Amino acid sequence: PAGAEGVGGLARGDGTHRLDQIHLQAGGTAEAVTVGAAAFQLAGARVTARGRIASPVRDPRLDLELGVQAPLTAVLALFGSDRQVDGTLMLDGRLEGPWEQAAFQGAGRLQLGKEREHGEALPFSLRWGDGRVEVATLGAPAGRDGSFEGVLSLTPTTGLYQVRARLTNTNLAALAGLPLGLPWWHADVPLPPEVRGRLTGFVALSGQGADLTTVRGHATFSVEGLALKGETPSGRLEARIVATGSRLEVETFTLRTAGGEIQGR
Repeated sequence: PAGAEGVGGLARGDGTHRLDQIHLQAGGTAEAVTVGAAAFQLAGARVTARGRIASPVRDPRLDLELGVQAPLTAVLALFGSDRQVDGTLMLDGRLEGPWEQAAFQGAGRLQLGKEREHGEALPFSLRWGDGRVEVATLGAPAGRDGSFEGVLSLTPTTGLYQVRARLTNTNLAALAGLPLGLPWWHADVPLPPEVRGRLTGFVALSGQGADLTTVRGHATFSVEGLALKGETPSGRLEARIVATGSRLEVETFTLRTAGGEIQGR
């Protein structure tokens, strides 16, 4: 086994990426390399790895355990966004397959804010190959805070993306602190921790990078038991929103409370 430290580059068919603060312990032959421990910085993310690389010279095939910790700001930069959002994305899993079509599968966790405790683990699969990244949740069973399903397809070289997500009976208290600012707004407004209710919704969007004129899609959602913490009155909110280029259109809006009903569009 040998150790090394330094700076380098990672080259794949979809580009070359700079690696910083590299720490590596590995040994082997032209037939196979065993990675005892590796750690490096990549595009703002801290990555750790261990495992085996078969045929590293002729046709590399990976079998690595990976751990990734990245600021949400760095994650958003993959979409061409320069928004600053406090939080961290943490991933753990296994990377397997040919170098150009390696597939990653594991578990992820999202931490919002600077002081917020770690959220529940979110199972997902990720495939990185042929110049595309595809991420899909693995359908974890619904818990007391509801369930989430989502699929993201992204082409990093062009910024093209598609997103489809569904939330079912999600506890709004569990989403406290989540930035509500959409790309059309100039400031983020976090979801107040005092808001109570159960959210069910569906979102389908497509676009290219941070170019708002390319965004197309819609969102429908409803909130049962909408109220503020400590207050008895509650209501139901229903809405459908359509994204067309640089505009957001509220097609339907209905708020029902014990005192009456408000409709708008």
